[in-house]
Amino acid sequence: MPRSRSEVRDEDARANAKPFNWGLVRLSDDEVTEFAQALVRGQIFTEMHIAPGHRTSGTINMVFMGMSLAMSEMTPAIKGALEKSPPGMLYAHYRVEGRDNTFPRSINGYPIFNQCAFLSKEDTNRVQDKYEEIVKENPWLLDNN
Repeated sequence: MPRSRSEVRDEDARANAKPFNWGLVRLSDDEVTEFAQALVRGQIFTEMHIAPGHRTSGTINMVFMGMSLAMSEMTPAIKGALEKSPPGMLYAHYRVEGRDNTFPRSINGYPIFNQCAFLSKEDTNRVQDKYEEIVKENPWLLDNN
């Protein structure tokens, strides 16, 4: 089936997009430690909690509903820029400002979040290192979750 002019124009805009400048504020060392501790305590859900076989854009968009809604409003050029420069990690807190951040349903056993955020690639690596350090020093912490 022939493609419409708008489909071709959108594909060109997506393909010719320049990488996106996330402008993410870097975490301090204390914030990295707090984030890693919250991960250990099960207060934060990340895209890495989704099983590799389920980690598709469809599942990620359903789990992180806020991101899905934001993506629906993006132009093809912005979507192309995001594809060329993905963030480090998508995550969500189970509770935000004292309120539950999940919907009362799940998708394939995963929670559905209203609000989500990104970490830069550098901070993702720092959090992962700190998380592994905490678990190595206190392996019993994971047994309580």
